[in-house]
Amino acid sequence: MLLAGAAVLPFLVLRRRRAQERDAPAWACGFAASPPWLPFGDPVTQYGAASFAQPVRRTLGTLMLASERSTQADPGSATPARLVAGFTDPAESLLFIPAARVRLRLSSAFDRLQFLTVRRTLSLMFAVLLLFLTAIAVLEAL
Repeated sequence: MLLAGAAVLPFLVLRRRRAQERDAPAWACGFAASPPWLPFGDPVTQYGAASFAQPVRRTLGTLMLASERSTQADPGSATPARLVAGFTDPAESLLFIPAARVRLRLSSAFDRLQFLTVRRTLSLMFAVLLLFLTAIAVLEAL
């Protein structure tokens, strides 16, 4: 009786498979054979640069401030797994982002200068001329 149940069980399991599952050779990573017009296989299923760099990134990643996040699909699901890898630079958050904010504020302030009236523009030019002449006089006195 137990032997008959063990013989029938695989057939019951195979009948209950979902329609989205398909048969493919195990050594092809679960993908079917590529069509004849793609002699090296489907580019979507081939290993990319990120796949070859992953062991190095995991080994040296803590030194280079690398991070990676992966999402795996549920068993039997046809959705692909995703790997998001990147590097975080502390100089970006400490230097570049504050410098970009200062640049944005300054450019917004100087952007208003193009909408000055003629009288205000000439007054500004005269003030800058006086500032430069004063700076030259101070430098000559030293």
